Amino acid sequence: MTREFLKKLGIEDKDTVDSIMAENGKDINAEKSKYADYDSTKEQLAAANKQIEEFGKLDYEGVKKSAEEYKAKFEQSEKDAAAKLSKLRFDNALDTALAAEKPKNAKMLRALIETEKLKFSEADNKIIGLDEQLKAIRKDNAFLFAEEAPVPDKKPFFVGNYGGSAGNTSASAREIMGLPPEK
Repeated sequence: MTREFLKKLGIEDKDTVDSIMAENGKDINAEKSKYADYDSTKEQLAAANKQIEEFGKLDYEGVKKSAEEYKAKFEQSEKDAAAKLSKLRFDNALDTALAAEKPKNAKMLRALIETEKLKFSEADNKIIGLDEQLKAIRKDNAFLFAEEAPVPDKKPFFVGNYGGSAGNTSASAREIMGLPPEK
């Protein structure tokens, strides 16, 4: 739709023409967006047709061999993914176990761990052999671990009545100092 078409219909008001053209533009853009991927779809179709032609040229044995290769690649990728997942679980369990030891420097502690000697039990998410290594590391490198400070007694320094004119007696002063009451 063009502005000339609207003028031929007898619509001369510029604001009305602008409104109609804006609404028509919205409709056109909405329809265009539905087909925005037309060129990429066309290219994909051309590539697929070319692949089909190539398969038509192949013999059955070639296709069978290709399928077997893809199957082997798929199985290998499954093994690789399982190995990566297992390593990720191992690393996570190891990091959690090391964090529980409260090291001052977790990276330094991890560098001292001989991971090839450890085994991971996925059933209970435990690292087998870690305790022995940690005992040896703690013995030789105690500086890596945070020392646990003794918890101080939490008794209040002052006991008794602290304010008001009624509490300003010698009895309350003796009570505050922790002295026995006068007789």
